[in-house]
Amino acid sequence: MSHTSPAAKASVSGRAPSSKEPVAVRSDNHRPLPDSTSSLVQPQVTLYINGSDESSQVFECVENAGVDFRAVASRRPKPTAAFGRLRFRGLKGAHRLIEVLRELEAVWFAEAYKAMPGLFDGTDPRLMRRMESTRKRWRRDARAVLSKVQGAPAPRRGTTGPTTSALSGSHAVTV
Repeated sequence: MSHTSPAAKASVSGRAPSSKEPVAVRSDNHRPLPDSTSSLVQPQVTLYINGSDESSQVFECVENAGVDFRAVASRRPKPTAAFGRLRFRGLKGAHRLIEVLRELEAVWFAEAYKAMPGLFDGTDPRLMRRMESTRKRWRRDARAVLSKVQGAPAPRRGTTGPTTSALSGSHAVTV
């Protein structure tokens, strides 16, 4: 018979012993990072593209703005970017998406700084390298989809597109 304390049960289950509410679980900052095949985060923007010139323009516009996204081959007549429940169609839509994301990032930074001013004082270099590596993989994968829908061979593995962007230093929302 095990005599596990209610606090210990809560830290394992993530729930308070007599409640359905989540409880804070102690963090161990010395855990190894997950293996390289798993991702710490996922892009929040999905770009649905076809072989059209407009799809290429939308892809370049979103990529050059530094937005993290995944690309999906689509039969839709117009390229479409999805961010949550919002849909942005065509090149004008891509420009509006970029505006929305920049506004969201600005609000997030301002509020995060007010609530937690020390949040941006230090970063873990291993996590920053890992995130940049993940972002490069996202760009490479998205480029492969673009090449596929255009009927061209995918770029070589070392080709990743732009390495700097407007949002590359973001700790806020990776999109």
